[in-house]
Amino acid sequence: MLTKNARELRFPSHDDGIIELSLMMSRRQFEALEERARAEDLSVAQFLRRLVHDAVADDLISVS
Repeated sequence: MLTKNARELRFPSHDDGIIELSLMMSRRQFEALEERARAEDLSVAQFLRRLVHDAVADDLISVS
């Protein structure tokens, strides 16, 4: 198994390839997530991508 060092994990390469993410959550959490996504007229995947993008963008701004 290959592992990445902490810097590679925090600042991934600039490759915009697609990766698959395994996510475990309770049914209640997923239903709430689905409801929020629907309220914003997004799929759950689109909503999660936006959340991740916003979190990473905020993190990179505070690091600068």
